[in-house]
Amino acid sequence: VMLSKFRQAFTLVELVIVISVIALILAGMFSAGGLIQSVKITSQHSQFIKYEAAILRFVQTYDELPGDITIAYNIWGDNCDSNSSYCNGNGDSIIGGNGQDMERVVAWRHLSLANMIEGTYDVSTSAIGGVSVPLGRIDDSMITFSSNYESDGSATLTGYNSLYLVANDSSCNIRQILTSHEMDLIDKKFDDGL
Repeated sequence: VMLSKFRQAFTLVELVIVISVIALILAGMFSAGGLIQSVKITSQHSQFIKYEAAILRFVQTYDELPGDITIAYNIWGDNCDSNSSYCNGNGDSIIGGNGQDMERVVAWRHLSLANMIEGTYDVSTSAIGGVSVPLGRIDDSMITFSSNYESDGSATLTGYNSLYLVANDSSCNIRQILTSHEMDLIDKKFDDGL
């Protein structure tokens, strides 16, 4: 009996094995993407906690908020900015309130000069991620301050000196960076520690 030197086709078992291996590889790729996003969300949560602690230490040390401190130029001089009006805040206990948008950017410079956060942030007229404000841990995002006001000018409790994760562009547009599920995960980490 003579055996053929060439096989004409794969057996059914061989095809099932190949398809199974491809399915496992694809499943691993899809679950890895979810794992990477979960790590970014956890990292973003940690970054917010770190900045919150730095702001509290700043207030305990200087008795004023970063960005809003009225004597910043007296403390850091030209290291803050050569123009004292770009360095000092107005002392109204609101970071960036009442038309003082520069305070939102200068706050990061104050925290950096006080050695309460890592990085060096330039005083700039606009928020630029990685230059004048920190980059967020989520893709294409940066961290900024916001103080929301009612139509009568009074600050709302929910937005009062809050940290915001926004799009990394000069307009600080608040656009969807996270899905609603990802926002829910971050909310649970803050509220429930999960």
